[in-house]
Amino acid sequence: DLAAIEHAIVSAVPWALLPALDVILGTVLLFTLEWRLALVAALVFPLALLGPRLIAPRATSASYQRKTIESHVLKEVQENLASGQVIRSFGLESWMRARFARRVDDLVTISTRTAFLGALVERSAGVGILLLQVIVLGIGAFMAFEGQLTVGTLVSFQSLFMTVSW
Repeated sequence: DLAAIEHAIVSAVPWALLPALDVILGTVLLFTLEWRLALVAALVFPLALLGPRLIAPRATSASYQRKTIESHVLKEVQENLASGQVIRSFGLESWMRARFARRVDDLVTISTRTAFLGALVERSAGVGILLLQVIVLGIGAFMAFEGQLTVGTLVSFQSLFMTVSW
């Protein structure tokens, strides 16, 4: 899929490099604000990636199946266009139409599954990040209640942490 490869290459700098710099600088600031809370966040963060890690292989497989079925549909169109006279002369129009409809139905089914799994990967990452933010906020609130952390530092930490985690 050359269009997808071109899009990935063109968008690599703004999509990957700049956010990576944001994460690195934000993490340094988090450790500067409150190193204990930043350490907890750093240790718990891999749990936020667990959902996408479990679902991504299924989404990748569904995407591969979709591309395969898509190629079969395109091949079917090409064959039908190239052999139109033969199909008409043998009266195979309804049979070829039914065969093509089955292929398109298969494509719709796998496309729906691919879209669902892709959305699930994305949403599971978001849910994991939200849970991580709740954990960090809970620990930070406990530290503020115990006097180990000021409320201002907690608010600053949480705001920066939300930015970095997304």
